[in-house]
Amino acid sequence: MEDNHKICYGPSKYPMEIDARKVSLFKRIIARILGYVKLYKDYGFKRPENIYLGYCGRHKIYFLDYMHGYEPFQYIDCPYCQKEFFEELDKRLKEN
Repeated sequence: MEDNHKICYGPSKYPMEIDARKVSLFKRIIARILGYVKLYKDYGFKRPENIYLGYCGRHKIYFLDYMHGYEPFQYIDCPYCQKEFFEELDKRLKEN
């Protein structure tokens, strides 16, 4: 019997990389200093959701995401870090 472990992403378009030139210099500086900054509300969810601008020092990109987790342990994900995590998880699940 074949074991089909497959990590699937949800229907959300977040997290996603964004062209830094489309965001004000002020917001980019805040995102680099604090890790993220609120950018706008997205109404495409069950309820309006705050969307944040984040910066990933590992991949040197700016990205958009909504908060995950529960207070005080909320976070946003870099799309490339998230992809690497799920690829590694998928690989390890297939090994077992």
